[in-house]
This record gives sequence, structure tokens and C-alpha cells, in this order.
Amino acid sequence: MQRRFLQLAWLLLAVGLVRSEVLAQGAYSVVPDQVYATVTDALGQPLDLALDLYLPDAQRGPRPVVVWIHGGSWISGDKANPPAEPLAGAGYAVASINYRLLADAIWPAQLHDCKAAIRWLRAHAALFDLDPDRIGVWGGSAGGHLAHMLNVTGDATTGRVGGESIDLEGSVGAYLGESSRVQASAAFYPPTELLRISQFPNVVDVDAPGSPESQLVGAALQTVPARAKSAGPLAFLGREDAPMFFAHGSIDVVVPMDQSAHVAQVARDSFGLDVALEVVRDAGHGVIGFPPDASYAFFDRVLKNLGDPTVSITANANLLEGGGGTGSFIVTRSGSVALPLDVHLAYGGSAGVGTDVAALPHRVTIAPGSPSALVTPTVLDDALVEGTETLRAFVRHSVEYRIDANATQAELELLDDESPAALPTITLAVPDDTATENGDNGLVRLSRSGSLASVLAVDLRVSGDALRGRDFQEPGSTVVFPVGAATADVSVVPVDDDIAEPSELIVFEVLPGANYAVGAARVGHVALYDDDRTSGVPILNFGVSDPVADEAGESGRITVYATDVSGVATPMSVALAGSALPGIDFAMPGPLEMPAFGLVTNAEFTPLPDGLVEGDEEVVATLQAAPGFQLGIVDQARLRIRDANAPILGPAPIAFEMTSMSIGTMAVASLSKGPPLAPYVIYMSQERAFIPLPILAYPVLIAPIDLIVLSSGSLDFFGSRDLAVPVPYDPTLLERRYHFQALVLASPILLSERVERIPTAPL
Repeated sequence: MQRRFLQLAWLLLAVGLVRSEVLAQGAYSVVPDQVYATVTDALGQPLDLALDLYLPDAQRGPRPVVVWIHGGSWISGDKANPPAEPLAGAGYAVASINYRLLADAIWPAQLHDCKAAIRWLRAHAALFDLDPDRIGVWGGSAGGHLAHMLNVTGDATTGRVGGESIDLEGSVGAYLGESSRVQASAAFYPPTELLRISQFPNVVDVDAPGSPESQLVGAALQTVPARAKSAGPLAFLGREDAPMFFAHGSIDVVVPMDQSAHVAQVARDSFGLDVALEVVRDAGHGVIGFPPDASYAFFDRVLKNLGDPTVSITANANLLEGGGGTGSFIVTRSGSVALPLDVHLAYGGSAGVGTDVAALPHRVTIAPGSPSALVTPTVLDDALVEGTETLRAFVRHSVEYRIDANATQAELELLDDESPAALPTITLAVPDDTATENGDNGLVRLSRSGSLASVLAVDLRVSGDALRGRDFQEPGSTVVFPVGAATADVSVVPVDDDIAEPSELIVFEVLPGANYAVGAARVGHVALYDDDRTSGVPILNFGVSDPVADEAGESGRITVYATDVSGVATPMSVALAGSALPGIDFAMPGPLEMPAFGLVTNAEFTPLPDGLVEGDEEVVATLQAAPGFQLGIVDQARLRIRDANAPILGPAPIAFEMTSMSIGTMAVASLSKGPPLAPYVIYMSQERAFIPLPILAYPVLIAPIDLIVLSSGSLDFFGSRDLAVPVPYDPTLLERRYHFQALVLASPILLSERVERIPTAPL
């Protein structure tokens, strides 16, 4: 009552008075109903979009900001009473925002509105004493979805999903010159991959045209897979993304737990991002069981308690393929230069690291006494007609510094030295953009201009979440135009399996070649539809509701979910593998059974303490078919058993990083902090071990039995080395976890920290 009375007083007096409240943490004031943009509603009438600001009274100086985005299935909800409000008593500025609901606009209008709010906050940072370089976003359900979408889309103006382009930035509001990038995102039970939701228990048929998810994208989800994917963060994940936090209930039947767990796993294991996932055992959808303390701690770590320097990145000049270009990235810090500062970088753009330029460092040290450091790419000359390409560098998050929101990335142009004059131009079209497992094939057509007198081979990249050789027949990576042919066709032939799958995308892209130029129409996609989803037959999928068990006494849990109930109890068969041994490292779980009229069943894994120094071990469970059920897309789950006897590791002597690993692409590894010119070896293993050797300052963390040497050579004068490693296109790699470590032959022998990756499909 006091809150509403004082907000009414604000409206009546229309002066600069604000209310104050005192919590246990401290006092703060509220500035309500600040209009950050005006748009039009469904009737074409003006609609004001507003936010409420909660400002700490005691703290002065630029304050970190947390933006709360309400949930409500994009259909309802309001900015009032945000769960983030207590942060205002802990030194944060909190902004709670409204955005257009589905009654007024569909996707991506909601993202455009949220970005306009971020830009408004930056434009008014000085007025409200906000730190424009420390803005985090937090939301629940649909609001959590928008929070993570803000993170992964950054300052990108457009994005591509398959052959479709999507406007990611929009033009809402009056401050389009400000950055919409955020520095952290947190979400309670967010939808993240709309096409996957129906694989798990759900109170609503999300694939139906009237579901909130289908309404969001303007059509039944499974009929528009590219548009549905554009409304999920997985489509835009990148190495440059800010830290993420997820919290999800293990028995959520509104937004299944898999929605958080899968994206968090891909972001962490395949992109090396700073990601935290908290699974709340036996909690459903809603605030019950979701204490916000973990979110508060997350924002304290990644927003509030950062180092003093502010880091920015710029670029100069251009890169020339034939040599002579002087382009560099300049990484600059503010403040004291007395100590060295390590800055973490990621790279993107149309120029490929390892193909167009040599491998680039992912950790750059600004030397003592210097305000900046240079990163100068080495161009790899080739005979391909590529035109002008771009190379972008991004500053990644670190607790050691803040990132200038207006200079988080820089771009260099790479100028090609091949001329397309007199060469044929290749374009791509998709005459039949659908394929179905029941025998309906898709069709992709390449066309060439100019002379037809010779045979012409054209290189093609085939990617997407449908995997060639497993979901559809291998089309090959080269398309040949016979003599006299102006067109060449690629038939998309599905592989008919018995897995109930969501709709998938097969993406085709014409690659540059030496004997042709590539036209503007170079990318297209075919949607692959499943024929195994049988109405009334429930789908089984795995989930890990507690993926870590500990020898010190904490059990782990693997969960099997069914999309619908069965009238009889049904035994579930699970095959166990992995480095952890049943009966030795963990007690065998009892018989697993889906109860009659049940949607969830759990297998508890209790570690058996053995007193041995082993390091973490892993249980790999594979779900078998069960009578009366269909198998879904998640038939394998992994559970880690944490060793209670291994010592807690400090920082490794050698710093080692690895970029995202997608099959059929280049992965880039980066070594630093080593002795100048020392020999090194980078090796990998599918198993993890823990081998403390007295001659080493840091233990070997991967198993020597299946060890593979990935690369060897010598560090440079700065004690660093960067290299690009091709990852084969092998779908079997997707189910495997790989461990990487580097060894430097110095005195003493030095080892790096371990890097863990599960390769992803090349989206």
C-alpha cells in the first residue's frame, strides 16, 4: 500500500521527488514510468514503452545496472514488483521494463524493445549515475528468454538462420547510436530452443498453432524451423558472449529443464563461455523453490566486483591478401599501467581464422608501462576469388577488467587479390525447400553465368542441425557442372530412422573458388521434417537433474522424461559406460521404471569413496527403447563423479585456451605464459585422468592410454603459440567429450590447465 501511494504521489506532483525504502541491505529510491520508446500497437495507435528505475541512495559513482525483464509467455506480465528489486539495496541500479506483448507484435519486436531499453539506459547513464559498461539482464520464463537473447545478439544488426535473415537490432527508440550489448545475463526457467520443447513433458502442445511459442513466431513451430530457431539463443551463440546464469526446476512441465541444460552445456563445453547452471531438484515452473541468492552472487562476480581498468579494442588500416596490408587490432586499457594485464579475445567475421588468416592469440598481455598491445593478423594468401572479407576481434569477459561497451569489438577488412573478371558467377536457389523422411526429397540448384563450354567444379558447404550421413544422405562437398549445363542440382535425400525428432535445417552455402566468383545469392536451406512422431505415443528423453556426484557424500541423478502418461508401469533399460565403474566408483542404481500415469523417473547414483586420487570420473548412460514409447533426440546423459581425494588445483603454469569446436570447421588453440622458444606439445584424450607426478608442478589431467598428439612445435619469443586445427566432419564426435592439455618442455616441465570440449554441429 505504501509503495502504491508514493507512486501515485509521483504522478500527481510531477516533480523530482522519489520514494525511499530501507531493506536490510540499504536504502534506495524509485523513479517510475520512464518512457524509453514509443511504438505502435496492433491498432496502429501510439504505445509508450516504460521502465521503472530503482536507485541506491548511499552509493555514488557509476553503479552497475541489472535490467529485469518480466515473464508471462510473451502474452502477459508487467514491470511491477521485480524480483531484482532487492539488488538496489546492495549497490546496483535496477531497471524493470515493459515490452510489446503478442497482442501487439510478434518476434523479433520483443527483442527490439529490450534493446531500445538498454540503449536508453546508456543514453541516460550520466543523469542517473549508471555505469554504461556494466549492464546485466535478468528475467523469468519469457523474460529469461529475452535476457539471454540480448546477450548472444550483442550489437549485431542482422543474423542469419539457414537461408533467412533476421533483424536483430531494430530501430525502436531515439538512441540508435548507443550500444545494446549487455555484460551478463541470468534467467529462471527460460525457453531457449522452441523446436525441442515438445520432446519433453509439457502442459501445452507447443507445436500447435495457438501455443504461445507458435504465436511468437507467427506460425506452428515445426512448420517454420528457421524462424523458430531465430527466436532462440543457440542460433547466435559465439565465443564473444557475456557470462550466463541459468536456474531451472527438474520437473518443470511448462518450460522443460532441457531448455536451460542443453544451451548451457553447448555454451560451456563447445564455446568456452562463462556459464552457470543451477538445477533445482523437484521444482516446477515459477518462483517457488527459486531463491534469488545465486543470481545475486552471479551478478556480484561478473558485474560488481570487477577490476578497475576499462579495456577497449579498435582497428586500423586494412589487410591485403597479396601482402602490404598494415591492419592491426589495438587493445587499450585505462588507468594504471604499472602491472601487466591479460586481455581475453575472440574472433569472428567472414574471414576464417586458420584459412584466411593464421591463428590469432586468444589471450593478449598488455605489458607493464604500456597502455596498449597490438594484434597483427598474418594473411594466408590463396587463389580463391573471395572479394572483400571482414575479420572481427571481440574483448571477452574477465573479472580483471571492465569492457568499454562502445568498443567491445573492432573490424578489419581483408582485401582479396584475385579478380572475378571473365569468370562465371555462381548463385544458389532452393526450388524445393522441404524434405520428409517418408520419401519426399528437397532440391538445391546452382546456376552459373557466362560460358558453358567447360566442366566446372564448385565447392559447397553443407551444415545445419541435420547431420549429413546420419539425417540425410551425404550430398558431397563439390558440385560439378557438365559441359553445356547452366545449372547443377543437389538432391536432398532424408535418411528414414525411427527417432521422433523436431524439424531440422540443412544449410547449403557456395564457397569461394579459383575458377568462379560467388554471387549475392549464395546461401539457402532445406527444412527436414520427421515422420516418426506418432500421436498418442509418448517420447522418452534423458535429462540430468543433478549432473555432479561427489565422493564426499553428494549423490547425482539422471532423469528420464516422457511426453505423455502411460497406463501401465514400464521398465526403462539404460546401458552404462564411461570411466567410472559400477560397484567400484558408484553403487548401481535400482531398477528404473516409468510409473503408471507418470512423466518422470529418476536414477540416483551414489559414489563409493575409495580413498584413491583419481580425479573426476564420468558415467555415460544410454537410453534403450521401451515398449509403448518412442525414443527422442536425447538418448544419452553424462554424470560426473567428483573425486574427494584429489587436491584442489591452483592456476596452471601455462595458460591454454581453445575456441569452439564444430565438426567440419577449424578449432583454434592458444598457449601463453610459457618460457620463450620452449618446445611444446598439445595432446588430447577422450578420457580424463588425474596423475600427480613429483617431477611436474601441475598434474596430468587426461588419460595417457588414449592420448593423441594434436600439435607440437616451439613457443615464440613471448612464450606463446596460436594454432588452428581442423576438426573432421564426423557425426560420431558429437557424443564424445574430449580433454585437451599442453606440455612445455622447460626446466621444470610445465603443464597447462585442462580444456574440455564436446564438438557441436556446424550451425
